[in-house]
Amino acid sequence: MMKRKKIKRTLNSIGKNYFMFDFNAERKIYEYLCYKDANKKIKKEIKEENQFEYYWQWEQYVRNKYANYDDVKLREFSRYLNQRLRREEPTNEYMKLLISVLLTIGITYMTNLIINYKSDSTVPFWFNFIFYLIVVAMFLIGLGAIFKTTYLPMLESNDNRNMLQDYKEIIDDMIKFQNQEVVQLE
Repeated sequence: MMKRKKIKRTLNSIGKNYFMFDFNAERKIYEYLCYKDANKKIKKEIKEENQFEYYWQWEQYVRNKYANYDDVKLREFSRYLNQRLRREEPTNEYMKLLISVLLTIGITYMTNLIINYKSDSTVPFWFNFIFYLIVVAMFLIGLGAIFKTTYLPMLESNDNRNMLQDYKEIIDDMIKFQNQEVVQLE
């Protein structure tokens, strides 16, 4: 008896297999459109015909890509985009909470350290000064690390959400247009 291979169903694989929607490729096209990180590396990864300068060009690209989809398939694609959007929201909310908690803890710790530091008269002034410089430098380095690990992913999540919302808006508009055509034909 043959064993069935388990098919890995992820949102990315569903998008590729059922809707011709490669999230990573579409995101790069959208990033180029929005001039976000539009460096040479991204430009090389995108076909020249997909290097859009204006939103209406990108919108036309999306419309042409899904022009042959019927109403049912467009509605399913819209639901798929809804699901992707729902997955983006918790990440964004978690990151906002994490940033505020970590900043509060860091600032409180630094303030307490500075206020409660008792200078020992046997220690020279320059030693205290260097100690404070080191503490402040470590705090700033820690703040930078927190920023890099929490805030930058949140910005990326916002970009993902913006792209998905724009994509969904175009697909929903296509659904509305198809429904108007059906009503006019009747």
